[in-house]
Amino acid sequence: VTEAEAAGSPVLILNYRGLKELPAAVLESRYCQVNLKNLCLKRNFLCSLPPSVGQLQALTELYLHSNDFKEVPSELSLLPCLETLSLECNQIATLSPAVGSMLRLQVLNVSRNCITDFPEELWSAPHLCQLAASGNQLSSLSPAIIRCQTLRRLLLDCNHLSSLPVQATRLPRLEELSLCGNNLRTLPHGKWTVVTRVM
Repeated sequence: VTEAEAAGSPVLILNYRGLKELPAAVLESRYCQVNLKNLCLKRNFLCSLPPSVGQLQALTELYLHSNDFKEVPSELSLLPCLETLSLECNQIATLSPAVGSMLRLQVLNVSRNCITDFPEELWSAPHLCQLAASGNQLSSLSPAIIRCQTLRRLLLDCNHLSSLPVQATRLPRLEELSLCGNNLRTLPHGKWTVVTRVM
């Protein structure tokens, strides 16, 4: 933290530190509370976040790749500026409905977890443009996906999908849909205008 403050950097990298909790020095630092935009905590042993994480009022990118999370910390909804959230390679089975209330969230990566379904609230995230959820246990998608009008990239490789809702063909901004390694035999009829990978 001291080094980041001395350099005037908005980025703090704490990967491979063996951390079991978010250091108090980060949460208590006035510099981090006001200026920290990018926090990298990859490959530690974190399984939760304290409510005080909401003090990082400027944070826009949070990387929690390869930790021990079993659920998406509800405390993340306290981060008002969060745009990019990576929780790849954890042990998450369900997504909290609170994800849908992250008003600035644009990029969500939950690939290589144990997720079986998405909460309906996810599709109401007003600015979500990229969802990466490859390598999970998804067997279906809700027709409520139509509510996610900002979605541009949807990456669902290596799941258990056997069908897609026709609403997936009606997302106006979707540019890329990746479905390799699923159980799909056909795609719904509709006007597909996106790059679609199914093999």
